[in-house]
Amino acid sequence: MVILDLVMPIIGGYELCTQIRRIPEFKDTPILILTSNDTIFDRLRSKFVGATAFISKTAGNEKIGEQIQRYLNASNKESEEPSPINFNSSETSS
Repeated sequence: MVILDLVMPIIGGYELCTQIRRIPEFKDTPILILTSNDTIFDRLRSKFVGATAFISKTAGNEKIGEQIQRYLNASNKESEEPSPINFNSSETSS
């Protein structure tokens, strides 16, 4: 799974998604666009460049975690199931 923001230094998310899709080994890899740019244009362009899903950062941590888990489970049907991802805002990473 690849998670991209649309606004990144050096290369934008649309361009990076396009480049990833050109690599045959990544043809079936889920690419999720996770961004605060939540317009209909952004959603349509994300699909056009090959993104699997578009997730707004304003959706909240729980919704974002559900979407990521959905695509992890879908891409790992034949392998061992991953442990659930918890995006509670009260947790901190180190």
